[in-house]
Amino acid sequence: MHQAPNDGWLRESKFRRIREKLAEKFRGPRHCMDVLNQSKSGVLDRREVAVGLFKMAIWLHPSELTAFMGVLDRNRDRSVGRDEIEVFWSK
Repeated sequence: MHQAPNDGWLRESKFRRIREKLAEKFRGPRHCMDVLNQSKSGVLDRREVAVGLFKMAIWLHPSELTAFMGVLDRNRDRSVGRDEIEVFWSK
């Protein structure tokens, strides 16, 4: 699927919708993290994010998932900690 060069607004819109769906489903960022963190490691990996969203009927193309992880993973350690979920939640 070809994406236009200026598709940032489209992704931002999609990510905003994901944030809204998370807020509808979970009581807050801690609850979200507790449910999505199936490994109980304290951080979310790419698979946990993808599976968690899929269970909520949100499917992301692999390139969208990469972009979404880039938004979540502020320290670029390839995982998403509770603090990073809280930052995303509060945007």
